Order: sequence, then structure tokens, then C-alpha cells
Amino acid sequence: MVIDPIQTAIAKQADVHLQIAPRSDLYLALLLCRFVIMQDMQKVSEFDGIEDFYDFTRTFRIKLLLERTDLKADNIAKVVELLGYEKVVHLVGVGVQKYSIGDAVLRAIDALAVILGHYGKEGCGVSFLGNSKLSFNNPFAIQTQTISKVNTPFGRFKSVLIQGANPAHSMPDTNRVIKELKKVENLIYFGTYHNETSQLAKIVIPALNFLEKSDVRLSYSDYSIKAMNPIVQANHGISEYAFTRILTQKLGLGDIDDERSYIDSWLTQATHGVSPEAKNMLRFETFEFLEEIDDDFEAMKNLTDIKNLKIRHNTSDYWLLTPKAKHAINSQFERCNSVEIHSDLGFDEEETITLTTLYGTLNGIVKINNGVRKDCVVVRANVTGVNQLTPPIVSNEGNSACFQEVKVTLSK
Repeated sequence: MVIDPIQTAIAKQADVHLQIAPRSDLYLALLLCRFVIMQDMQKVSEFDGIEDFYDFTRTFRIKLLLERTDLKADNIAKVVELLGYEKVVHLVGVGVQKYSIGDAVLRAIDALAVILGHYGKEGCGVSFLGNSKLSFNNPFAIQTQTISKVNTPFGRFKSVLIQGANPAHSMPDTNRVIKELKKVENLIYFGTYHNETSQLAKIVIPALNFLEKSDVRLSYSDYSIKAMNPIVQANHGISEYAFTRILTQKLGLGDIDDERSYIDSWLTQATHGVSPEAKNMLRFETFEFLEEIDDDFEAMKNLTDIKNLKIRHNTSDYWLLTPKAKHAINSQFERCNSVEIHSDLGFDEEETITLTTLYGTLNGIVKINNGVRKDCVVVRANVTGVNQLTPPIVSNEGNSACFQEVKVTLSK
């Protein structure tokens, strides 16, 4: 079963594909929780708050949730049937975290899995992109003042060192970001390839790639650690360790430990590649159910008052979806300028199209994809200038970017 506004390759192979409206994952999860409890399918009773959580889900009218998710009751019934199996794994993509309510979405999905008993046993669980360093003792952790990476005021700083990132492409509202970067007196770029950010830098330092250095690889999902060993000889460049050691010496901060000791400090924390503490996180005795939703983008009365059944979002605008591309990692490797839309929107293949939001404008080339909902536009993360359209909005929890918390207008 796949839940996605886009008919992806895996969705085409799925037994069930719910092509839900964008930004409605939270309300689908609440709807499923309510149906599961209504049908007395819950498998746990030891956690406090289940009844209160059920009452919370009842504050949302079923007809309104079905309209918001753009689903039918039959769709929900089929999903509930599949969720009733003894072993179910909930694999959650990064898309649900691209909205200000991403934390609430994940908590609602967690609650669904908890109610159904899909946790703490082999063959079950919820997997989503999280903190890859969670449960590990991080030898590089320090207590210092920080600022949000979503709307960083680069211009406030005399010197800025950017390592392994391309904020002039990948940060939201890149028109603002570029203006800020140009204000920096000493902009230093340390990375493996030339990009929009290195073009703005006063100093560019080439780094070693993953084939040329010793390192460790952490995972966003399974909390494993794997050693990475060099397999080719570097012709130029410097590793992060060597660069850091030179900086600390030149700045009079003393020397740092041997590189091997840092690598071993990570590897020795894992048994069979996985932290024991991470395994213990699968066993929990308490669970805090969602009790309220803070959603400035969505008027809650439109989902709780049946009188608002006919209230819809502005249909002249289109939801912006920014998934990753198959042969790229954000701005690395392959680039393109494709804008994927449904053929019913009135544009022709290869036609030039202009997308506009409050934050900027993007010109692209139409790629017809009838697997995209008619109320959506897909601009993948490797499209040059995609984040000229995205907002510098910080999520309700976690200080994360909200790349899809925006709608676009289309013109020829």
C-alpha cells in the first residue's frame, strides 16, 4: 500500500495507492486512528490516554476529513483492513516533514502504529528520516549559540564557512539567501564540486570525496554505523579532519585527537553495526498521544464544522511538490529544468512555463506526467532555481524548513 499525491514507480506496483491531497497526511492518520478504534481493532490498552485520543479524533468530522484528503470511505475501509494484519511496517517518506505540522504528522502516524500494536516486535514498526546521531555519544558535540538554518541571516557575519552544502540552491527562498551571502565579507566554501554557492565565495577549498578518505557512515533510519575506507588516491583536496586540524592549530585552539580515534569512537558504540541504545528505543512503556494541532495554514473549523463542507482551497493555485530526483542528491550530480504537470492543465510537452509564488519566479520546461494530481505541480529538488519558490517558514517543532508549505500560480 502506498500513500502519495504522485503515482510513483512503486505506487504503480502497489496493491493499493491512495493518491491523497497534498498536506493531508495528518488528517488521514487521524481518520485511520478513529476507524481503527471504532472497529475495536486496537491491540494495546496499557497506555494512558487512548480514550482521550479517540475523543480528540472525534472532534474532526469524517465527511470533512474525507473531502480534505480527497478520499472515499471505501478507500479508508480497505486501508484499515490491510492495517489489521499481525505484522505491518510503516515506512514514512520525507514529504510529510516538508510542512509546518510535520511533527504532528509523525506523532499521528506513531499513534496509529501504537494503537494497532505495530511496535516493539520483529516485522513491525515505524521508520522515518530522523536524527542519524540519536542514541550515540557524539565526540563532536559542543554547547554553543546556534541560529536557524531555515532563514539564516548570513549578512550579519563577517566570515562564513560553508562545508559540504549549497545554500544558494538548497535553502528555501534562495533569492533572499543569495542576497545575504553577497553581504558576507569572507565567504569560504569547502566542498567537492563547483556550484552556486562556490561561485559566490571569496575562497574555495577543494575537499576529498567519499572514495578518497577514511570516514564513518550513519543512517537516517536504522541507526547503524558503517566504516568507510579510501579506495582511490586523491590528486588534490583535503579531508575534513585535516582541514579542522589546521584550523584549530592556526587559531591557537590546540591540537585535536588522532583521526583514527574519532572513527573508532563511533564504530565501537555499535554492535553488529547498530547502537544498543537504539535497539532499546524500540521498547517503551509510555506513549504521549497527540492532543492538539497547531496549524496556521489550515483553518480547523473547516475540518470540524459540517457547515464548512463546501469550503475548498483556492483552485486557481497549485500545490508545489519538491521530491528528490532519481539521479541526483539535491543540487549534486544531474540537473534539469523540468516542471511536471497533468495534461489537463492546458500546457503542451516541452512548452515554457512560469511558476510564481510570494517568494520568487521560476521558468521551466513542461513535462507531462499524468501520475501527478491535477492540483499539483512537481518540481524536483535538482531543478535549478526550485527554491526561489519555497518559503522561509520554520516548522512548529524542530526548526525545520517547510519546502512545500506554498502554492504556485502557472502562466505561459
